[in-house]
Amino acid sequence: MFNYFSFARTAFYFSLKAVKIPENSEIIMPPITIKPFLDVVLCLKLKPVFVDLDPDTLCYDCNQLEKAITKNTKAINITYLYGITPDMDPIINIAKKYNLFIVEDFSHNINAEYKGKKLGTFGDVGIYSASSTKTFDIHGAGLLITENNDIANSLRKYQNELEFPPRIILLQKIITNFIRNIATKRSVFSLLTFPFIKLLKMISSEEVIKFTGTRPTEPIEKIPKSWL
Repeated sequence: MFNYFSFARTAFYFSLKAVKIPENSEIIMPPITIKPFLDVVLCLKLKPVFVDLDPDTLCYDCNQLEKAITKNTKAINITYLYGITPDMDPIINIAKKYNLFIVEDFSHNINAEYKGKKLGTFGDVGIYSASSTKTFDIHGAGLLITENNDIANSLRKYQNELEFPPRIILLQKIITNFIRNIATKRSVFSLLTFPFIKLLKMISSEEVIKFTGTRPTEPIEKIPKSWL
């Protein structure tokens, strides 16, 4: 079943709420992820536990993964990076051995398969970010798939409580995506975008950081209204 949310982070937030994981429970997370996923974990008063990655697959090192699991570990976020498909069997076997709630983030690996099975369908829920710069971009959205009817029904209730975004926000996203798509085309990037970034670096390194995108590092106290 498909559910649509404002962002992948929103889908992640409601998927954890749907299964009512107790506060102070641990959730296994990769050290390379987006900050809003960490914000979600902290806002739900869960404890993130970061596990080292296998340098060949950029997914969990299974030896480190099993060592990190305690009796307080309740969930695992599996993130597939840069189009690489890891060996899924040992990762999923470990997660199921300890009865962990499995969230797959396949935003980098849409339509990828492992032994004929799509990534995003190995766990309890699969999440895809359909935002700017992604392979499948619909001007901002989080797509969630699950085969668990109880989870699907809970998610549908949360989904119905979400607010419709102002049209101006959608227009801003469309314009931003259009500019990014043009600026990152190979010929345009080589002739214009990259030289522009180099020029900015000569003028001010701070401006380069702003241009390529900065993120606040402080944890948020509550989920922003814009995520909902």
